[in-house]
Amino acid sequence: MLKLGKEGESICETAVSLGRVGMIVIDGLNPVAAAVEAGVTIINHHVTGLIEFSKLRSFRDLCGNWG
Repeated sequence: MLKLGKEGESICETAVSLGRVGMIVIDGLNPVAAAVEAGVTIINHHVTGLIEFSKLRSFRDLCGNWG
């Protein structure tokens, strides 16, 4: 897991509803699978689409101090 938000807190410019938390994961869905196996209900949303490469920004710029 790279970043875990607080309840209802937007994470990396992605809105999160009240009563839910956002989580940024890397290296596949293994952390999500572990949560499901522990009995946590998971709703997975992926962000997809096409954008011009010149419009992309660094992930570090989006999340600020994520370390």
